[in-house]
Amino acid sequence: MSATLPLESRRCFSLAASLSAFLFYALCFVLPSGYSYGAGLVLLASVWFFISNKTVSGLSVEDKRLALVLGGTFLVALAAFLGHGNKPKTLDQVSRCLLLIPVLFFLIKIPPRVGYLWSGVAVGGITAACIAAWQKFGLGIERPSGFMTSAIPFGDLSLVTAFLCLGGLLWERPTDGRAMNNLKFAMLLCGFLCGIFASFVSGTRGGWLAVPLVLVLFCTSLLPKMAVRQKITGVLIVLVGLGGTFGVLRDDLYARYDTTVTELQQYVEGDRSATSIGLRLEAWSVAAAHIAQRPILGWGHEEYINSVEALTQEGEIGRSVGGLSNTHNNYLEVWLHQGVFGLAMLIALYSLPFFYFCKRLGSDRRNVMALAISGASVVASFAVFSLTQVILGRNNGVIFYLLSVALLWGCMRNEEGRVWSDGDPKGGLITGIDELPS
Repeated sequence: MSATLPLESRRCFSLAASLSAFLFYALCFVLPSGYSYGAGLVLLASVWFFISNKTVSGLSVEDKRLALVLGGTFLVALAAFLGHGNKPKTLDQVSRCLLLIPVLFFLIKIPPRVGYLWSGVAVGGITAACIAAWQKFGLGIERPSGFMTSAIPFGDLSLVTAFLCLGGLLWERPTDGRAMNNLKFAMLLCGFLCGIFASFVSGTRGGWLAVPLVLVLFCTSLLPKMAVRQKITGVLIVLVGLGGTFGVLRDDLYARYDTTVTELQQYVEGDRSATSIGLRLEAWSVAAAHIAQRPILGWGHEEYINSVEALTQEGEIGRSVGGLSNTHNNYLEVWLHQGVFGLAMLIALYSLPFFYFCKRLGSDRRNVMALAISGASVVASFAVFSLTQVILGRNNGVIFYLLSVALLWGCMRNEEGRVWSDGDPKGGLITGIDELPS
């Protein structure tokens, strides 16, 4: 906390950060652009914080490096924008990296109360499942998308919310003899199961690739420290979640699996653009061919569109590929339009926070470890999602990723440097604002 701010101001900023964290996750699925309310509130709070405080002190080398990566990501995109003469809209999503820098510093100095964060995550997972079930079984929509642009981001963000709920369960499991809060545990467990359900209902195949990686993160962090009874309980929770969802959606999952196999076979046999997978693979092939021509600086957006259109007219590629809005691969998309420098910044945007979170996975403080696992899971998931979609090219994807990393990082850094007791003054559900230390 900043020593230059009076106590009442710090309490107001803490409340703003806490409400932002809750609203960000709680409204993410229940309203169109629901994520923007919490994001907007924390941005306004951070601006007002720096107007009031004027300076930022006490930042670690890690904090500064994360900010440098955010700023570098924007500057590389800006250079590509100027060099290629792109339209201003190409800077839309990446501008969030620049806006996150003051938010990141604000959340490091005044993080949200973690109970608000976990409460929002639990509510987000539950509402995602409610909306998915309503659209699937009530409206007959084959692949529910909630209030998002498509089923893909809805399914992916639901899955990440489930992972966050699983991290919250670690926080809420006391290790000092205190009784477990059954309401908090039940909410987070329900949020985890509901998030898994919503993801599966959406039929988002690419997102499921993140499940094994995240399970490895949890297992390598927790299993060496857990008693046999705790290991069995944890495995049962995961199996119940996956098994229950599979039982409800068995026919749909089998159908998606059969479709995947069929589309791959069609692609191998030469039908390269008539299916979803075929279109993706063909789009990747076309993008890779263009990248090979200009690997350093890349192609302008309009220039690339014109080149693809020319190839379409010549019959070199199918017309369906030319109609795609992007390459459906975040790594190829950035390399294609920002060159190797853009690709390097995207990799850094994933690898640096992932490395810093993973450094804390073996922490003896369970609260730090819970936040570290949650943060690493978010980063790992988005890195996997980026293989099959341009998830950071959507407002919902880029804002969810960036703000989740900032929220979890701020909370984790605060836990590492806490000077008050371990009596959980910040870990409850929303019951009011506790007195902050002076």
